[in-house]
Amino acid sequence: SSASSGTPRLRGFPRGIRRPAVGLLFVALAAAWWMVEFIDAPEGTRVLSQTGDLYAYVVPMADYAFGSLREGRLPLWNPYQLCGMPFLATYVVGVFYPPHLLYLFVDPALGVEILVVLHLVLAGLAAAGLARA
Repeated sequence: SSASSGTPRLRGFPRGIRRPAVGLLFVALAAAWWMVEFIDAPEGTRVLSQTGDLYAYVVPMADYAFGSLREGRLPLWNPYQLCGMPFLATYVVGVFYPPHLLYLFVDPALGVEILVVLHLVLAGLAAAGLARA
């Protein structure tokens, strides 16, 4: 019985559907949180607020980096900061970080929001995997 083994059971779901149902529930909760936090939140309270570091620093850097890549140029140099400085070696933008390829296809501001949610979902899945180990 589930009470003696200490393992909680979902009643009302067939055995093969329980695990996908829980996963789908977590995805739905993450999507709902994203809608409330990022889209419906008043300006100034969002994670990607125009007064925050993500909007003021990361989004313009990603726009420059991946705009250059879309034009077929490797962004080696940043002429817009200080009197020019190396750009590709700057770790903040993460030009070679595979999930950042999303910036090639969507606006960087939206890409940052999507990646924040994606990282939270992946962190939750990793924590669940670690808890099961």
